[in-house]
Amino acid sequence: MNPESNKTLRFLAGNQEFQVNEEEIIRLEGKKNYTFVYTENQAFLSSKTLKTYEMQLSSSEFIRTHKSHLINKSFVRKTYFYAGTGTVELQNGDKVDVSRRRVSEVKKLLSPHRLKI
Repeated sequence: MNPESNKTLRFLAGNQEFQVNEEEIIRLEGKKNYTFVYTENQAFLSSKTLKTYEMQLSSSEFIRTHKSHLINKSFVRKTYFYAGTGTVELQNGDKVDVSRRRVSEVKKLLSPHRLKI
C-alpha cells in the first residue's frame, strides 16, 4: 500500500473534531480563501486554501479539474468532454466542471482503462 494513502485530515464542526482519511474525501471546492471538503456523509468548511490541500493530498489520487475543484479519482462515475471543456460526474451525483486549460490532463488521467467502476 502506498504510504501516502494513509493521510488523515482533521476538521472542526461546531465544537467537535473529526478525523477523515483522504480515501473518504470525494471532492474539494475552493471559495476564495476557504475550502469545502465533501465526504459521503458530511461536508466540512476549512480555512485552508484549495492549493494547500492540493499539495497535502496524494497527487496520484486527487486531480485538479478546475481552479476551484479538486476531485478524488476513485469516486469518478462518468466523464463528459465537449467543445474544449468537460464535466466529471462523481459517484454521489455531483458534477464538477473541467476547465479548458485542464481538459487534456484530466482526459489522460481519467481515460477509461484507468477508471475504477
